[in-house]
Amino acid sequence: MSQSDDIPALQETNALLLYFNSAYAKAEESSISAKGAISLESPELLTCGPYRPITFTTYSTRLMDIRTPAHVALTDPRSGEFPTPVFNASFKLYFTLAGLSEHARSGKVTLRSLDRREVRSELIALSGNAIQAEEEEGPGKGSRLSQVLYEAEVALLDQNSQILSALSKRISFRTIELVQALLAEADQHGKGTTFMFVVNGVRMFTGGSNWIPES
Repeated sequence: MSQSDDIPALQETNALLLYFNSAYAKAEESSISAKGAISLESPELLTCGPYRPITFTTYSTRLMDIRTPAHVALTDPRSGEFPTPVFNASFKLYFTLAGLSEHARSGKVTLRSLDRREVRSELIALSGNAIQAEEEEGPGKGSRLSQVLYEAEVALLDQNSQILSALSKRISFRTIELVQALLAEADQHGKGTTFMFVVNGVRMFTGGSNWIPES
């Protein structure tokens, strides 16, 4: 919650009131609907209510959200049917601020492995920037179950390089392709195509949860 002229300052002791709509009344509003494939003899339990700690937070400038779309370079597709991913990966960083943005003079982005080993750290402008990071332990063929994760942390800094706000997000770098190559031989329906996914250079067949022709 940010402070403004319309919101009085919090006192030393404050009361928090929680209002809940009646679950029975809400159910009556949508009583005419398709019945799901469930039993109607189940007990009716009202379980709404706070289940996590509730806190009030005041701030002048705050990071509300960060978004880190990733990019992984691939080898030239003409070099083979299934190009092998080259894990020279990068991500673009976008963040949303709340409050008085002029209080934040710069930002610091730190990329760490999950064992807290720092991969790279960089000071950036608040308009967004890109940071390059080689995935030294990137999964290759035969290691599709390996999931190398990183933690990207963004910290807002004031003019004295003090942290105003910080957020972190787990990220990783993956390549996923759907391969629909023509089959060599035709059947009674003609020439079909393959349907497989290539994840990090590893071919894998994926079937649906509904009926599917013989795989």
